[in-house]
Amino acid sequence: MTLETLGYLASLVMGLVLGLTGGGGSLLAVPILVYLFGIPALDATSYSLGIIGVISLWGAFGAYRNGDLKLGHALFFGIPGILGVILSRRVFLPMVPAQIHFFNFLISKDSLLLISFALLMLFTSVSMLKSLVPKRNLTPPSSTIQVARGYLVVLGLFVGILSGFVGAGGGFLIVPALLSLGKLDMKRAVGTSLLIIGMQSGFGVLSDLHRLDILDLKLFLAIVSLASIGMSLGSRARSFISDSKLKFGFAVLVLILAVGILWDQVG
Repeated sequence: MTLETLGYLASLVMGLVLGLTGGGGSLLAVPILVYLFGIPALDATSYSLGIIGVISLWGAFGAYRNGDLKLGHALFFGIPGILGVILSRRVFLPMVPAQIHFFNFLISKDSLLLISFALLMLFTSVSMLKSLVPKRNLTPPSSTIQVARGYLVVLGLFVGILSGFVGAGGGFLIVPALLSLGKLDMKRAVGTSLLIIGMQSGFGVLSDLHRLDILDLKLFLAIVSLASIGMSLGSRARSFISDSKLKFGFAVLVLILAVGILWDQVG
């Protein structure tokens, strides 16, 4: 099996993961694009935003039809997130030099992006595994809707900046925020997360219009098609798999990928 064939199979899995969990698909997109399709890391972040944006909007449409999408929550989180993505892609990312001196090491911009991505994956996987450890059932302090929405706005801006930098949709941060701050159940948190990811990623692509000459349209459409099939399968399978099993399996997969990327880059 060639790396390209494996990449297409992995694209199907990427959509499946996004459909199951409402996040995490973008954590797989960049490694798939870089290591299986041979796309440079900076270009891969542009591809990733477009791919994740399209398949997330497809999943959000399905969630809307099923009544699993809260538009108000999506707007409070997504609009600041869009601003964060645009700032990251148009202001912060271009400020990063092509090569960076770090102590006695010389790190390229591509390596910096991959290392940042791997550290983010590592943090996410450890956080998810820790969340599966049983805790005492404490009643959270009461808060007003206005306070919760204020937190959603601030977190949305932060997630947008982070998403724009590493080319991720940010669903692994959005879903927990919608569960805890937005007071949504898992199904509605996942559906709402898909719309937010689609909004952020879409505007991220618009901010990268000057880089569209790097896009291989045939490859892009092939990955989107396979990932969309995976998204549909994942959305249907979500009701048959417990949340804890989903989180554990995904956390272990992300942990393995993060360690592999760090090993490759540090080596």
